[in-house]
Parts: sequence; structure tokens; C-alpha cells
Amino acid sequence: MEDLEQVACVGLLNAIDRFDPALGTRFSTFAVPTILGELRQHFRDHTWAVRPPRRLQALSVQIEHARDDLVPSLGRQPTVAELSERLCAAQELVLQALELAVTRHTVPLDDPWSSDGDGPDEHRSGRVDDGYARAEDRVELVSLLRALSPPDAEIVLLRFHDELTQDAIARRVGVSQMHVSRVLRRSLVRMRDAAA
Repeated sequence: MEDLEQVACVGLLNAIDRFDPALGTRFSTFAVPTILGELRQHFRDHTWAVRPPRRLQALSVQIEHARDDLVPSLGRQPTVAELSERLCAAQELVLQALELAVTRHTVPLDDPWSSDGDGPDEHRSGRVDDGYARAEDRVELVSLLRALSPPDAEIVLLRFHDELTQDAIARRVGVSQMHVSRVLRRSLVRMRDAAA
């Protein structure tokens, strides 16, 4: 708390230095946003275990807010494309910000105590990270999806990435459930043949 009070005092001093009474605004109107900005900057700089670029930090926070807004209306987690559209940001930047969000909090590998302080937590450290294998799988999947027409690829992604039922896919795409079933069967055969 003392650190935050000091940061707020720095913000107040900055406001005093930059305030111009000739502009006709009250000092408090100018000082409050300046102090809050200094506090936000302090949190950005000191709450991340890894320090990514500031624009990605800010985008990560915006993604959290957008996700909170979209989940109730969608009834599921939003896709990267939906977040990108909502935030008017490139999908690649959204993906980078999502990956960086994981680095915000880390767990020390040599800490033998659980978060409640009751004893060792064998499940926290030493687990296998399959991130590289998943990245290779993603690259392979993208090349296999190129063997399909864009509408067929969309149906496959809706089924296996978004985990929608065939009925839900049919409603979303505007076709019958039987058509979705045929497309999935045909697409999986094409993808298997392309992988061979």
C-alpha cells in the first residue's frame, strides 16, 4: 500500500508540473486522470512476471474485458476472430496477447508449498509441456485444411475447434444437419488422404 501511495504522489507531482490554469479546467479534473495513469503504469510494469511490449499488455487487458462482454451473449468463449473484430485488432496481435496473458503470473519451480500453505504440491511443477508438439500439430492442421474448400473447412473447424454440434453448425451455416454430416465425413477422408 505504501508503494502505491508513493506512485500516486509521483502522479500528483507530475500533475502539478503539467497543470495549466489558463486552460480553464479545475486542478482535480486534471490531477485525477494523471494519478490514475501513473498507478496503471505501475501495475503494468510490476504485475507481469515477464515484461512484454506495452501495447500487447494493454491489448491483453482489453481482451479480458471483451471476453467478459462476449461470453454472456455468445454462450461460449469467443473465438480469436470474434475478439479481433470486437477490438479492431489484427488476429495475429490478439493471438500474441492471449499467449502473453499466460506469462502474467508464474509459479516458482523450487517452491514446495501449495498456495494454501498446507504442504507440498506435487502437481505444480515438473509437468511436461507439450506446447511445441501442439504448435507442430497446428501447422499440420492448417496444411490439411487447405485441401478442403473454404465452406468445408469452416464446418470442420466449427465441429472440432469450436466443438459445436452438427445441429448448431447447420443453423449457423444455413444448411441441413444431414449436409453437415456428409461434409464432415467427406472432409475427414480428404484430410486423411492429404496426410498420407
